[in-house]
Amino acid sequence: MFDSGRLRCAVVMATVAMLAAGCGRAPESEGDGPKMEFVRIPAGRFQMGSPPSEKDRDDNEGPAHEVRITKPFYMGKYEVTQAQWKAVMGTTVSQQREKTTLPWLLKGEGSKYPIHYVSWNEAVEFCKRLGGKFRLPTEAEWEYACRAGSQTRFYYGDDPNYSELDLHAWYEDNSNERIHPVGRKKPNARGLYDMYGNISEWCSDRYVVPNNYENAGSVNPTGPASGGMGRVRRGGSWLEEPRNCRSADRNLCGAGTDFVGFRVVFAGKVRHGKEVLEIALPENAGRVVTAQEQEREIRPRGLAIGGVVRDEAGIPIDGIEKQILPTGDWLFRKYAEGRFEACWHPPNSSARMQGYHFVARHKERNLAVGMEIEEDANALDVTLKPGVILSGQVVDGDGKGIEKARVVINLQTSNWSGGFLTWLDADAEGRFEIKALPLGYEYSLLARKLHYRPSRTEVRSEDVRDNRMDGVSIVLPRGRFSVSGVVVYADGKPVPDVWVYCTGEDQVGINSRTDADGKFKADGIFEGQVEVIANIKGSDGRWSSGGINTQAGATNVRVVLGTGGTPPPKGRACFPSETGVWVNGAVVPISKVVRGRAVGKLTRAVPAAPFGHVQQIEEHEGAFECRDILLDTGNRISVVDAHCFMLDSGKWIAAQDLRDCLRLKTIDGTVAIKSVTIRPTPYVGKVYNLKISNSERYMVGKDGVIVRDY
Repeated sequence: MFDSGRLRCAVVMATVAMLAAGCGRAPESEGDGPKMEFVRIPAGRFQMGSPPSEKDRDDNEGPAHEVRITKPFYMGKYEVTQAQWKAVMGTTVSQQREKTTLPWLLKGEGSKYPIHYVSWNEAVEFCKRLGGKFRLPTEAEWEYACRAGSQTRFYYGDDPNYSELDLHAWYEDNSNERIHPVGRKKPNARGLYDMYGNISEWCSDRYVVPNNYENAGSVNPTGPASGGMGRVRRGGSWLEEPRNCRSADRNLCGAGTDFVGFRVVFAGKVRHGKEVLEIALPENAGRVVTAQEQEREIRPRGLAIGGVVRDEAGIPIDGIEKQILPTGDWLFRKYAEGRFEACWHPPNSSARMQGYHFVARHKERNLAVGMEIEEDANALDVTLKPGVILSGQVVDGDGKGIEKARVVINLQTSNWSGGFLTWLDADAEGRFEIKALPLGYEYSLLARKLHYRPSRTEVRSEDVRDNRMDGVSIVLPRGRFSVSGVVVYADGKPVPDVWVYCTGEDQVGINSRTDADGKFKADGIFEGQVEVIANIKGSDGRWSSGGINTQAGATNVRVVLGTGGTPPPKGRACFPSETGVWVNGAVVPISKVVRGRAVGKLTRAVPAAPFGHVQQIEEHEGAFECRDILLDTGNRISVVDAHCFMLDSGKWIAAQDLRDCLRLKTIDGTVAIKSVTIRPTPYVGKVYNLKISNSERYMVGKDGVIVRDY
């Protein structure tokens, strides 16, 4: 049987053999496709990393240390182009994009543009198909080749104000939010192009935390032998800040995306020490796989939308809040002059809606727009109009305003309801005003306050006068009942200073605390059944908990505490059984995952590429302190006991030290924390810890946030 893959490798290897023998160029008959050029990098020494005094450095760049590269090697003169990729791998950048979890709009497509949407494994496979000594550069080789003998921030100098960077790199300030053909900027002293910006580049090294150079090798280092959550990437990109283009800057990436590509190293011997190698790749040596054929092997295509938002005068406007409803799982990128893009990858094709609603709001100027869009909308030009101002008051049954009542606003359409839009707290008199609501929609307002029953009201904005809806009244009945009793141990001894939590259907959870005699009283309870739960954490770290069902108004409630199960070992990153794991196109409860299964992110509804195989499962039962971490995407991570999370700086932070507005590292970027709350009662039940292959006990939580054990 004809094997086009073997022919491709044979052609490339024959070309390399001729070059090694001293031939400057492969014969035309050996390959008439795109060429790859390599520049000779001599052996030598250099200072790897950056000193503490370097402007804009990160901690993971130190300590600076001497590294020896003992053998010369050849590095790709340019980043691997789309033409080169197609010749070797048989797919286009559009087809690569189809396979990614985050299918952003294409930023550059053409034979001379660098390939992107390439995972680390795919980059390694590209090198293998070239055969012989082709591979990805080590991190040390990359920095050594980039510096080209310099020890300054950039290979051309320190450039403290980044005034010369435009001549050498495509980055956030000059890229116009897109990728550019290779070789358009100035090269370094070795003749290597685009070492800064355009596309960030894969290296072969693992990224293991703490990922600094404390234990780094000094002779031909190749990075950690095992572990890590991803691989090192270098050079910055079209999307990143100038500081990320510095020679010493280093980061990680865990999946293929639109700002990561690679260049190739040839580590074999070449006679006569030629300064430049050139190999010819075959023209379409392998059959190109079509997108339709790939569709059977990959997840359904995600959605990507982009455009610009303008004010009433047609002028692009910044400072806009943008949402795409009904789902809250869209990720946005905001650019200058009102430009934006968003992408979402649905769990499966059936999860897609017939239409989505794009909402843009400028609250300060009371401008807004809402419009239905289809999946193929990728060039929106949106003009804002005067928005609706909605005002009202949250009151009790006697008409008295309820201070600081929380009001949640959902936008509704004929296809769906409950698309979360925004929220606010009422003032001291229970009054509220919401600006910049799109005209023509129905809104659902949910108000709630401790000791009051939640209440919902609906308003329509089609025929409002002067773009105002005033006088909306939301009445919250006050809970008139109490529940009281005592909390005791199994031997009847009262338990002082223990939290008691009263909840139930249509009840707002009420906390109270026992006195010195173990007695408690919870007010603001509504009629009906009430569940009373009490728990306390002992000095040994074990929880004692108990619960009972009763009725509103009950007085002599007796809650008996029992000892919970054995807690997990200190610091285990455990997840409640309510957590789901993305397995083979479906969300599976973490309690149902088995060893050997390939799993994606820990999740409840969001799909994910496989992250690794489950090697070990720990199960623990008992009562555990549980934290709910709400992200600015609207997603939530629930974790028990002690954990570490990775910040966008690359540092680890304990869960108990998390706070609002910190940004967490994810395998696809960064995400901000909106709030961190400790559940008023412990999580009672089973929790699970997964040890994932090649992850050194690193788990990937909701939104791909990276967590690990202490």
